[in-house]
Amino acid sequence: MFEGMAKLCLQGAAEANDPALNLIDKARKAHSRVTLIIDDAMRGLGEVNQTMFVGGVMLGAGDDDAGTPAG
Repeated sequence: MFEGMAKLCLQGAAEANDPALNLIDKARKAHSRVTLIIDDAMRGLGEVNQTMFVGGVMLGAGDDDAGTPAG
């Protein structure tokens, strides 16, 4: 996730410094890059949340006797 975002940022920086692009093209490309970075970050957060949820459910399901008093 972070490697992909870093690559997008570096490509965006190169495009922003490209003298062959006019201001409108630079703004359009910057908008596209930011959208891709946010999309990648949100996808990564979704995967982390899903992993944490599944892990929590597995821990809860596997620990049947933890909440039962002895005796």
